[in-house]
Amino acid sequence: MTIAIIYESEEWSNTYLRDYIMKNGFDVLFINFEEAVLNAAFFDSVGLIVNRIFPSSYFRGHMKTYYKGIDFLKELNEKRIPMINSYEALMYDFDKKLVCKTLRDNNIKTPEIYCSSRNFSVDKIKFPCIVKPNSGGRSRFTIKADSTNELFEFLKTSPQIEFIFQEYIKSIDNYTLRIEVLNGEVFSAVKEAWMKTAYLHITEELFMNMFLN
Repeated sequence: MTIAIIYESEEWSNTYLRDYIMKNGFDVLFINFEEAVLNAAFFDSVGLIVNRIFPSSYFRGHMKTYYKGIDFLKELNEKRIPMINSYEALMYDFDKKLVCKTLRDNNIKTPEIYCSSRNFSVDKIKFPCIVKPNSGGRSRFTIKADSTNELFEFLKTSPQIEFIFQEYIKSIDNYTLRIEVLNGEVFSAVKEAWMKTAYLHITEELFMNMFLN
């Protein structure tokens, strides 16, 4: 089986994953979306796609990925090629408003979004608040604004993308918790203190269980 890895950033985790898959006897197409000229038919011989493009691509200067990547993945999704980090999953990654709405619709508590750049009104916002891109990652251009003045000073130097203005909830234990769900069941829960080293291990184990065994 040929496995395609689509990525947009020269990061060690991408080459590590490529080498790991090849070591297990699979052919790999290693595709930099920023540089490649592709169409969906190129993937006709591929048995599995591993999607490694993310909304944080904007803040690394990868504009082709940010603006065109999700549409291309939609084309691949229509070909029904199995995909890790699928088009449907990426839709949530690219839209924090959609994530919060979905969680709330399923009775999962999440901080309130007061408004976004599209329907902005400072009168809707309670301070302090969290300001962050609706589509982004790695905490880039994310702040806690304690006042109207601080908010507007931040927006003066921010990129012209959609921001959300969200309820601030003070942390009790000061850590981030990543929860992963597989087939409707919790697969892992990882604290930020060791998340970076543990996450790749979890990804490998998941890959082995789903596709290599």
